[in-house]
Amino acid sequence: MNLNLYQLDRHDIDALIRLSASVGWDYDAAEVNTLLTAGCLFGHKTSHGDLVSSAAIVPYAPTFAFLRMVIVHPQYQRRGLGDAVTAAARDTMPAGSCVALVATPDGRGLYEKMGFEAVTTVHKYVRSRTAAGSPTHLRVASAVALQAMHAKDLARVAELDASAFGVDRQAFLRQRWQQSATSWIATDDAKVMGYALGIKGPVNWILGPLVARDDHYASQLAAQIMASTTDAVRIDVPSPHAEWAADELVRRGFVKVAEPPIMTYLGRPLPTGQGLYALAAQVFG
Repeated sequence: MNLNLYQLDRHDIDALIRLSASVGWDYDAAEVNTLLTAGCLFGHKTSHGDLVSSAAIVPYAPTFAFLRMVIVHPQYQRRGLGDAVTAAARDTMPAGSCVALVATPDGRGLYEKMGFEAVTTVHKYVRSRTAAGSPTHLRVASAVALQAMHAKDLARVAELDASAFGVDRQAFLRQRWQQSATSWIATDDAKVMGYALGIKGPVNWILGPLVARDDHYASQLAAQIMASTTDAVRIDVPSPHAEWAADELVRRGFVKVAEPPIMTYLGRPLPTGQGLYALAAQVFG
């Protein structure tokens, strides 16, 4: 059967959701729409138009991007489609770029063969569904000034985010904020000390991004998002804040379920910053 590689668009959202479900992943229309808005997706289609592979790349700077959603339908695996679609996404970036991804156990071997190397890890925590009013659900009282995030706050939030993530991703943050179910900032007078988004997914909420100037602000913002839902919540914490996660999140009922590697093409260094307590999601970094 002939298979051709295409750049995907919004007409492919339903097909991408079905493809992700074929490997047990839980992408929904909102998440795929954010990917299409912030980046590019590629995939192989059969002569009948059936989508059987995908890869997404989200560029945050001219020479830095996150690559994810690498999927091959189970019936079409072991044909080199994963290599081809990953290369198509990677090669949208200029030579010498840092292309990063969070690897699944199944995908790590593929990425290593393509030249990706592990440079650090992410600590994935999950809180199961809770009862309203339970200790893991309640927000703790604090003197920290928390307020709902509004469009007028995005420029200041993006400035703080850039200092933590290492590059300016204001356009992505605007789209992610519009997708969020709840969003909060912590302030000290007029200065933004942190922010957090809560994204409602089909299986669980994602707590992230979470950026803060110190552990105290991070904890208060995380607690605010946790208090917004009794649903299951997932958070992906970069290694520099692993100790904070082991203390604050475990105390609030989270369980560490995985520690996947962050890999970069040819081991190129990630942009550096301080204060990134949680990724937007593994797909976005």
